[in-house]
Amino acid sequence: MGMGSSQARLLCITQRMTDIRGQLINLSNQKADLARDMRRVSENYQFGLNQKEYKWSTNNGVTYSELTYGNLMTPSAANQNTPYMISDTSGRIVLDKKYAEYAQIFSPDGAKGDWDTNRTQVLSKVTGIDPTKILYQGRYDAEVDTAKKEMEKLKATEPKAPQKKGVLSLLAKAGSDTGINETFSSSVKDWQRAYGYRGNNITISLGKSNGRGSTPADKLEKVVDTLCGALSKYFGGNSTLFEDACEDWVDNQKQLFGAAEIKDGENVAVYGDASNGYTINVTALIDALFATYGTKGGATNADGEYIWYDVDSSEYKNYEKNHAAWQTQYDNATRTYNDTLNNNNMLLTADEEKRIDFYEAIFSAVAENGWVTNEQVNDPDYLNQMFQNNLYTITTVKQTKEYDENTNQYDWDNFYTTNIASNFDNIFLVNDSDAQQEAMVEYEYEKSKINEKESRIDQRMQVLQTENAALQEEKEGIEQVLNDNIERTYSAMG
Repeated sequence: MGMGSSQARLLCITQRMTDIRGQLINLSNQKADLARDMRRVSENYQFGLNQKEYKWSTNNGVTYSELTYGNLMTPSAANQNTPYMISDTSGRIVLDKKYAEYAQIFSPDGAKGDWDTNRTQVLSKVTGIDPTKILYQGRYDAEVDTAKKEMEKLKATEPKAPQKKGVLSLLAKAGSDTGINETFSSSVKDWQRAYGYRGNNITISLGKSNGRGSTPADKLEKVVDTLCGALSKYFGGNSTLFEDACEDWVDNQKQLFGAAEIKDGENVAVYGDASNGYTINVTALIDALFATYGTKGGATNADGEYIWYDVDSSEYKNYEKNHAAWQTQYDNATRTYNDTLNNNNMLLTADEEKRIDFYEAIFSAVAENGWVTNEQVNDPDYLNQMFQNNLYTITTVKQTKEYDENTNQYDWDNFYTTNIASNFDNIFLVNDSDAQQEAMVEYEYEKSKINEKESRIDQRMQVLQTENAALQEEKEGIEQVLNDNIERTYSAMG
């Protein structure tokens, strides 16, 4: 190759290598752009993984359902037929298009409205229940309320039985009969004085186990039965309780007979042995019987003294007479209430009553607070964002109402509780699984596109780098040839 041709080839190679360097720089810049794109995709993915949403749960977060306008504002088992009304920052109730149509009946412009006058019409439309049934239901409810109040009023006036207190005073009713033809071991002649003389250690002998006649265990049972029979009627509604206490104590005590000697001591009711005979300590016996009665729930006053009723007194007999008259009145009032309640239940089913109460809570609140319509609330994602940004809150209402017979309408009062969504027991902030799945799909798709582009750039750069290396080698060869020619030319001239 001549000098001219070599020079021309060298220029071509240099130009091509310059072009290759330009392309490599451009491809490197494209790879840098792809790296930035990958960082953006990764950031979007992390953002998606961190997305939260409100969910509804009726089992304390064990399982969740979607938090929707429907499960807040439509009666169901999920919300236990309690409306969770959505309020805006002005306190107005947020309604979708369907509910807004009903609200316009009494409030065309979203302002406060007249609920009393329009109650029957609105409830009939929203529930599908015959308006006549709704109208009469109010009257029946009023009758039920009246009958219930009369019954409660009478209940509050129930005559109270005159009470007595204390074991010692009650024992005056026990007399002196021990039930086994045995008297108290001293000059003491009755149960009250035997119990009262604690320091004298008053006793009753049960005898020995000699195989003839009643055993000490039998005698103990007769003694206790006699005492219990004399006293039980003075315990009123707890008579059976006292009898059970006596029986249980005897059954437990009888297990001790025939065993080793039962030694006398503090609070020991029966002591002795089979050979020498058994003895009852009267004070310990009575204390043990009442203690057992106490463990079964025997009635006491605030000072812990046992309560009893002197059924033999004229005072108690007057009470019984007055209570019988009261009971007749109360039974009649109860019968009237039940009859009225049954008539009311025949008018509407339980489900219809729940629906009426549910929607009355909503639309009476609409009439009292005003309303605004927003069809987007039916979009769960939108509703979630409004709750999370505290632009919407949740309002519950406790309603009290009383029927006015003069106007044939209800006088009602609403008491509101409004708070952010996260403060309600049935609402939980959890990871948004849909957003996470969507983010992962988007991430994988974008990552595959970036990887594909990067792969094509790498392949193109590899081709260019290979070509550049070959050109560099050829360039160096031509430059060597040119240098050799120049050197020979100067040498020949020299």
